[in-house]
Amino acid sequence: MGKKLLFDRAPVSVMAGAMALITSAGLFFINAIPVFYLSQYAGYPLTAVILTVILFSVFSVVAISVPLLCAFFVFRGHRWPLFVATGFAILTMMGVVDATLTFIAGAVAASVGAVLLWLPSAREYGRAAQRERRSRRGLIEPRRPARR
Repeated sequence: MGKKLLFDRAPVSVMAGAMALITSAGLFFINAIPVFYLSQYAGYPLTAVILTVILFSVFSVVAISVPLLCAFFVFRGHRWPLFVATGFAILTMMGVVDATLTFIAGAVAASVGAVLLWLPSAREYGRAAQRERRSRRGLIEPRRPARR
């Protein structure tokens, strides 16, 4: 029998949390598109326009890549995306005060993803995957099934 991949055994909370994070990244991508409409910057000095576009581009790349990386690594069973996704959700929710609808939807999707990753089944999946990685590296002995 072939070896099963980790995400084949992922619980629904992990799958749904990762999908919410991917949705968040997509919504932040949609939110970043209007930054490149250069006609909206008419009348402003060229250096200010360049600085604004570069600054918003950097923020957009971060806002898109963080949830995507968290979703990828949570599928692989890593535990650190719980903390990164939670921090990212908190930061994006603070930016909701005066934002567009797509930004608000992206922040809500990031928050939903972070909450789903904190459910007990998702945390146990991360612990089991961590044990499996450590046993493959020879750092710990694999767990033996209990005798009945």
